[in-house]
Amino acid sequence: MSSRTTRVLVYAVGALSVAALATAITYTSGLQTVRIEDRCDPDTFNAAVGDGTCVPIDRGGLHTFDEFLQRTAEDFGDGAWRYNPDHFDAKKGDSVNAHSIGGEFHTFTPVADFGPGVVDVLNDLLGLQGPPRQECIADAIHNFAATGVPPGATSDPIQLNKKGTQKIQCCIHPWMRTEIKVR
Repeated sequence: MSSRTTRVLVYAVGALSVAALATAITYTSGLQTVRIEDRCDPDTFNAAVGDGTCVPIDRGGLHTFDEFLQRTAEDFGDGAWRYNPDHFDAKKGDSVNAHSIGGEFHTFTPVADFGPGVVDVLNDLLGLQGPPRQECIADAIHNFAATGVPPGATSDPIQLNKKGTQKIQCCIHPWMRTEIKVR
């Protein structure tokens, strides 16, 4: 066998070994970030709910508290309060976190199914029946220490360890949702 043929065989075996090793490695490096958005008007929200409910943000088109309630009742939630994106695909082993660019406190809570949050008045406006999601109740007991996202903050990442659909919602504003298809 010529030295050229030997070199080609060595390279081929090496390339196959690298390819086999690469397929055995589990993909774990992906991180998706969901933006948490709202447009609360600090003056009217703080007057209606209490000081510190809404902090000033540098964004236009703020909604007064009354506008927020009206839009929530009419449209199953004020569309300016949302997770963006509200659905996406990810790989098993990826992670997802959330970054708040709004003025209110939100949660980024994994739930088995979407449903009522912990604020009865908002559940009523939305027509959501029944008790809050169990995951929201558990979070509320601990003051949302694990899932709370204050204005300007970023949540801890949630690792997506199972294939299927992962649902995440805000336990305060339950129309704020994202659905992740994990492949």
